[in-house]
Amino acid sequence: GDAPPCLFAFYASPMGTVSKVKELAKYIGPYVIHNQGWNTISDISTGWTRKVGLVAEEAGARMVLQFRQINKEIRYFNLMSLKSDAEPWRDGKTRFRILMDPPGDEKQATETTFDIEGKHNSNNNENNDINNDNNDVPITYHFGVDLGEDGKAMIGSDVMLSIELVEGTQFKILGLMLCS
Repeated sequence: GDAPPCLFAFYASPMGTVSKVKELAKYIGPYVIHNQGWNTISDISTGWTRKVGLVAEEAGARMVLQFRQINKEIRYFNLMSLKSDAEPWRDGKTRFRILMDPPGDEKQATETTFDIEGKHNSNNNENNDINNDNNDVPITYHFGVDLGEDGKAMIGSDVMLSIELVEGTQFKILGLMLCS
């Protein structure tokens, strides 16, 4: 069989790649070069199902993952995160920075940054009471980026992914994938 197209991928759910805290911690552990405030936890704060995830538990929490001399291209970044207008998730905002340093000296390192908010994008509901009750219901939000043919990390690159809580005190990541 072919090697999977993802250099790094987890999806925390009973049907996903990891369903227990220990499994998630063991999977990401080898790549973590800095961590302050991010923890792998399972909680029932979002309803009755236990949800394992990577959770920022303090303001300014920051984690850096490093992938050295990658053996697969990284062109697609996919994220599954929790969105809810309930406390404390709604105030969270996390900045993801991907730094790609290509092999050799002739090419410049490149950086891609994007911010993801914890709250629903519910600004269109402000004058509409019908939906307001449902925004507290947590959803799994999917965010995907195609870095493009020019922006992708080529084989042999060193790649760093920085995950930083830039607003609020909590944010929950349910899945993260770096794929070709």
